[in-house]
Amino acid sequence: MMDHFQYVVLLNGLVVELKLQGVISLDLTGSIQISLWNRNSHSVVKTSGAALVQASAALNSGAASSNIQVNVAGDTHLEFITDLEFYEKPYKMCIQMTQPGLVLRHNVRKHEGVTGRKHLVRTLKKRSFENAGQSFPPPRKNCEYCSIMLAEV
Repeated sequence: MMDHFQYVVLLNGLVVELKLQGVISLDLTGSIQISLWNRNSHSVVKTSGAALVQASAALNSGAASSNIQVNVAGDTHLEFITDLEFYEKPYKMCIQMTQPGLVLRHNVRKHEGVTGRKHLVRTLKKRSFENAGQSFPPPRKNCEYCSIMLAEV
């Protein structure tokens, strides 16, 4: 977690209030299934991460006020999937590593007002960027075992 708060005095005497907050989160989960009857195993390890940054700048004077807020957030995860068959030799192992898409959200909110008047301007811009998921290529021998093992399912 990160926090920053600061007042900046401009050359014209106005004071700008700056705020910045950020947080990052990581998670590691996993599961494993072992069958002694079928002599195989399946395991999944998932690593997840998310980040959020919020920033704002506010200018307040006796005549007018202006405020801008920016939020940027994103999350993704990485999966390691391992299948093992040990009912006959040579043992077969299939390792897969995939990363589903990354979604990044960016919001900008502006607020402007004049004291004593009905002048008020509010705007909100939302953007979302998506990065397609990907699968990382394993070694050739692993590809052969994966095609054999996954064809049996």
